[in-house]
Amino acid sequence: PSAVFTKAIESGQGLHINGHLMRNPFYKLRNKKREQKLAKKRWPFTPAEFQRVETAAYDFDEQIKLLVLFLLYTGCRVSDVAGLQVKDINLSENIPTMYLRDNEIRRLAKGGLQSNIPLVGPLLEELRKYKPPIGSKEPFLPKFGRLKSYRDRAAQEASKVLKAAKVDRDMVSPHSARHTWQDRLDAARVSLGERDYLMAHKTDQSSAIAMNYGSSYPPKNMLQNQLDAARMTE
Repeated sequence: PSAVFTKAIESGQGLHINGHLMRNPFYKLRNKKREQKLAKKRWPFTPAEFQRVETAAYDFDEQIKLLVLFLLYTGCRVSDVAGLQVKDINLSENIPTMYLRDNEIRRLAKGGLQSNIPLVGPLLEELRKYKPPIGSKEPFLPKFGRLKSYRDRAAQEASKVLKAAKVDRDMVSPHSARHTWQDRLDAARVSLGERDYLMAHKTDQSSAIAMNYGSSYPPKNMLQNQLDAARMTE
């Protein structure tokens, strides 16, 4: 309502009573629901911030670096990455993948989707150098997965990387990587259903794709989607 009154007043079409122009009755009236919604909103990284965060990650220990690269190049939630088990990462197939599913460490977040996500870019390069623990049920990143507070610890360490990268805008956090990857998939013109599948976001379209794939490895077009998103740097 405030915006409507302001527009009318500015255009000379304000409300007149007894010949007097009335001021906007909604002026400075707070919209608490909107304020609360904005307070919870997380913005994507700018291209420059994305690059700074990636560069900064290489100055941290290997598991923190991998955590941040997972966030940047898959758009997964912090809890999804911190709760991975060794069996959830497969680098031996033609299409290396991360299998997001419920496991002995964590359950997928509400609204999460079981999906097989191709691994690409610097993340894949660093994963090939990494030596995970022995045992399929072991945490893939034991620095986090062996803790009850694995999610909080991972978020804290990822936040330290952002701080080192001097990424400190309001409403920007490690979760911003998820919004950034979604924007990149959109920029790469990935279909809505395939985008949501790759983001492990449960919708009617992505659920249909997941049901079609089952536990099998995704087709090459899903890999191409990820590669195209990785190239979207502007």
